[in-house]
Amino acid sequence: VSTPKAINKIVLYPNPVSNDLAINIPQSGCLAVYDAAGKQIYSTNVTSGTAILNTDGYSDGIYLVKLISDKGTDIAKFVKRKG
Repeated sequence: VSTPKAINKIVLYPNPVSNDLAINIPQSGCLAVYDAAGKQIYSTNVTSGTAILNTDGYSDGIYLVKLISDKGTDIAKFVKRKG
């Protein structure tokens, strides 16, 4: 029995998050974070692997992480809660 793996999908953990959010990035591209109002609050170029996003300065709420790469676009949601 094989374990299913996410293909070309961003994986976020822990979710909800209180400070550091780990982001498994399937391929290199541009990673952006948006608040619930749709305002971009963070953007950086990333390579495949795991990135850590410090959310200490973020208010409680729902955020979207968007990865744009040559293989397409993926969006994932996380919830910020003060710890």
